[in-house]
Amino acid sequence: MNPDSLFKGKKNALKKQKIYDLLQENIQLSTSEVLNKLNSSLKWGVTMNEVMMLLSRTKQFEKIGYVETYTKGGRRFRGCLWGLNYE
Repeated sequence: MNPDSLFKGKKNALKKQKIYDLLQENIQLSTSEVLNKLNSSLKWGVTMNEVMMLLSRTKQFEKIGYVETYTKGGRRFRGCLWGLNYE
């Protein structure tokens, strides 16, 4: 983590910094994409609940929209798109 990190000294600082870096590279990601990329880069990984709480409760991240996917049976799954809050 950078010494001039935005989240230095806060709880879950490494996870938040990784999410911040991912969103800077990719501009917007769905929740499941964030989860998969974090689990591939962190030693212990994270759960979906942790990712949702980190994204929704941190003011540097904002919900941009939704992604809808449909299964063969016609079921709809809806996920959130996340980006950086520049305000």
